[in-house]
Amino acid sequence: MSENEDILSLVRDRNLEQGQLTGTRHEAKVRLLVFRLGGEWYAFEAQQVLEISRLIDITRVPLTPSHIMGVVNLRGDVTAVVDIRRVLGLPQSSLSEAARIIVTINEGLQAGILAESVIEMIEAPRSALQPPLLTVDSDRARYASSILQQKDDRLIIILNLPTLLNTLKI
Repeated sequence: MSENEDILSLVRDRNLEQGQLTGTRHEAKVRLLVFRLGGEWYAFEAQQVLEISRLIDITRVPLTPSHIMGVVNLRGDVTAVVDIRRVLGLPQSSLSEAARIIVTINEGLQAGILAESVIEMIEAPRSALQPPLLTVDSDRARYASSILQQKDDRLIIILNLPTLLNTLKI
């Protein structure tokens, strides 16, 4: 074996360890914003997220459903803030400093979704997303587009934003 073949072999081994030659290199990937609600992991696809804001003064609007916390003014745009924990059947808890508003967009309409904390932005192969059929309870499954099982056994439920917002009448 020549010195070049040895180097090539080392590069191949390193690339295999890093997952670069496993067939996923040219595979479509999806970027997900991962957040926590009720002790569980959820995500929106990144292209649905405009920004992440600290929990600022929310103005309560009279005669709105209980899941609508109110509205906030974000750089001149008035955005409704929604607490989806009730819709997902999750327990209500007080919010900490880690709480954020995830400003989403769907068909040109903005909505702020309350998150107990925003964790990270990840990228995963689209083929790793699985249907939520038997792995998610029925209350949450109707709002889930897919699930992602990560190597650390963390299960992330990817929410279907249009279905969620249509149900909430936003």
